Amino acid sequence: MLAIARVIYALFGLSALVVSGWAMVSPAGFWSYMGLSVGSDLVVATYYAGVFFAVGIMCLLGLGHPHRYSGILLFMGIYKSASFVALMARAAGLLGAPAGLPEAGWTLTFQYLAMAVICLWVYRGLASADNG
Repeated sequence: MLAIARVIYALFGLSALVVSGWAMVSPAGFWSYMGLSVGSDLVVATYYAGVFFAVGIMCLLGLGHPHRYSGILLFMGIYKSASFVALMARAAGLLGAPAGLPEAGWTLTFQYLAMAVICLWVYRGLASADNG
């Protein structure tokens, strides 16, 4: 499980740094490329990019100490699961918005689900190894 955890830490960490770096430098350009609009107030988009950058750093720290930094996997699994549920509720029209999502929204929704499952699976594997 350690080898798998290191691969996940590396993939998620490096991709998070690249993507979040782009999103911090050009939030409107990044989200527009993704097919979404953040409007004229870029504060929330920039804030999200900073959090995403921190996730990348935490994942890269996990390369050297997979067990010590496994909490980032639990965090990502929970927040990505919660985001998936909220996006599906929005797509169904349950949150006061019109039903549906833009194409990019559907892609991100199911990417979040896949990443949540991966993070929680690796976290569980590391936790099981810790408990013998």
